[in-house]
Amino acid sequence: LGQLTKMSSGFGLNSNSLSSAIPTQLGQLVQMSFSFYLSWNSLSSAIPTEVGNLVRVSSGFHLNWNSLSSAIPTELGQLMQMSSEFYLNLNALDSTIPTELGRLDQMSVGFSLRSNSLSLAIPTELGLLDQMSDGFFFYSNKLSSA
Repeated sequence: LGQLTKMSSGFGLNSNSLSSAIPTQLGQLVQMSFSFYLSWNSLSSAIPTEVGNLVRVSSGFHLNWNSLSSAIPTELGQLMQMSSEFYLNLNALDSTIPTELGRLDQMSVGFSLRSNSLSLAIPTELGLLDQMSDGFFFYSNKLSSA
């Protein structure tokens, strides 16, 4: 799949029975501008840092409803074109929320990290997402106050 380097939109493998890890080669789809969907599968392991190379994605980054674990890679803060639908909810992600996600300051709708095992406080840097008007979800984690 990493050979689809000219792919610019509409990459959807959601609602299948995919299991195992997300292939690192998907980070080579650097022309992707929207609709990167891997949700509703049984993907496990950590989110590969290479997915942070999809810097042109502006909407529709869905890795939700899987069994992804470990920390959210700081490299996802490189997705600075994102304006809507950044979904990592309903996984088994743990550790803290990376401060680098504050760089997604074009986000206006749909930022969800709910139903994981994220801990500690929500980073103050997420206050930079001041364009958000709807769908900012963090519930069902292990978050605490600062």
